[in-house]
Amino acid sequence: MDIVTDEINRLINTLKEQTYDELSRLPPRTDKDLGKRETIAIWKDNITDSQIRIVVQGYEKKLLGMGLISAQGFHKTKDGQCLPLTENELWEFL
Repeated sequence: MDIVTDEINRLINTLKEQTYDELSRLPPRTDKDLGKRETIAIWKDNITDSQIRIVVQGYEKKLLGMGLISAQGFHKTKDGQCLPLTENELWEFL
C-alpha cells in the first residue's frame, strides 16, 4: 500500500491548499490508475452551499478479487476552513 498511501497523502495535501472555488469545480469523482493493481479516486460532494467534502480513496488489488482500501478526507468551507472528516464520515469510502 506504500505507493497508494503516498499518493493519498500527496493529493490530500495538494487539495487542502486549493480554495473552495477551485475545489467546487472538481467533478464528483475522478479516477486515476497508479499501476496495474493500484487506483485512486477523488470524491467531491457539496454538503451545503458553503461546504464541500473531499475524499481521496486508494485501492490495491490483491489475490482472488480481494483488495485493500484506505481513505482520507476533509471539509472545505467558503471562508477557507479545512476541517477533518470523522471516522463515521469516512466509513462509506472504506
